[in-house]
Amino acid sequence: MKLRAQSIAIAAPRELCFEVVAAAGKRLEKRSEEEWVVEFVTEVGGRTVRTVELLTLDRPRSIRYEWLEGPLRKVDEAMGFMPTDEGTLVTYGGSFSIGMGPVGWVIGLLRVKPLFDRLVEEHLEQAKEIAEKRAARSKVHGKQPSSGDGTDGKGDRFGISYRAEARAPSTPARVAPSRSDARRGTQRSSSGWSF
Repeated sequence: MKLRAQSIAIAAPRELCFEVVAAAGKRLEKRSEEEWVVEFVTEVGGRTVRTVELLTLDRPRSIRYEWLEGPLRKVDEAMGFMPTDEGTLVTYGGSFSIGMGPVGWVIGLLRVKPLFDRLVEEHLEQAKEIAEKRAARSKVHGKQPSSGDGTDGKGDRFGISYRAEARAPSTPARVAPSRSDARRGTQRSSSGWSF
């Protein structure tokens, strides 16, 4: 079943938007520079949902997600990053299958699809907020960065805060979890699946 195609305009460079999205989750395996296996742990409706996903990165143009483990039989998603005069247009498309024949189709249509579509919309808004704040503080992409983690202490949709790693002015910005998140070894979302 197809998920709703969505997009959002972000006032930040494509490379920064890509890095904000690609930094989500806990990387379990780096098969190559283009393929990562990532775990996402998400709180949804009072329930913890764990997925393990294969991410295929085409830096900085797109990220494809394929669920390897999770509550749904099959999920394929893609995020696109297109530069614009004002920053970046981030697009989303995806599909899922529950199985279970006609009963699964009805459950998917009435329950899973609306939830998934709403969560993706929220995640796009959160990515916009994080990327625009990061761009405003960046030496590379905007004004001088201030001290702090780039999220005004609120963290992001995964319950982690981000900090810019020290870098030379000509090096693209990278997003990294804070040390406390690295010690915990997991990242949680209060509102969604994978991004």
